Amino acid sequence: MTTGPRRGGPSRGAPRRGRPRYYARRKVCGFCVNHATYIDYKDTATLKRYLSDQFKIESRRKTGTCSKHQRGLAHAVKRARHLAMLPYSRGHRLPGGSRFEQSSGRPPPPPPPAAAPASPPADAPAGDAPPAESPATEAPAVETPVPEASPADTPADEAAAPEAPSAEAPAAEAKEG
Repeated sequence: MTTGPRRGGPSRGAPRRGRPRYYARRKVCGFCVNHATYIDYKDTATLKRYLSDQFKIESRRKTGTCSKHQRGLAHAVKRARHLAMLPYSRGHRLPGGSRFEQSSGRPPPPPPPAAAPASPPADAPAGDAPPAESPATEAPAVETPVPEASPADTPADEAAAPEAPSAEAPAAEAKEG
């Protein structure tokens, strides 16, 4: 065991030469600054700031969140994931078939190819103008038969022709009186 100064560097008591050492600014909890008492799981915009590109919850050391709010943040993220408001992983698909959108460094997928225009018929004349539509290609108009209403179904007929008293009606009145 040697008892001298270390080799390859300045001794411990000597001041450093050159540029001073960089000291990182202390990170402050954003929830404490805003006096948040509750971290809302429905506020996905805020929760996304605390997720990595792999959608993992970022550590306190990286985000600067205090331990009290880090626990609440983790709970809120887990709730939002359970309700499919946030994805569990990069490949996680949300209901409706859409993927969760966050900058992943990859360009968006290309749009699907457009449908090719219909080719002209073989008997069409060669030229720049498109062929006129022939009546044979159009679908014929189909007329649906309308059911005729019976005279008893129409209210106008009832108002126009009052019912004639039947022969049984006076006999019924005579029995009662």
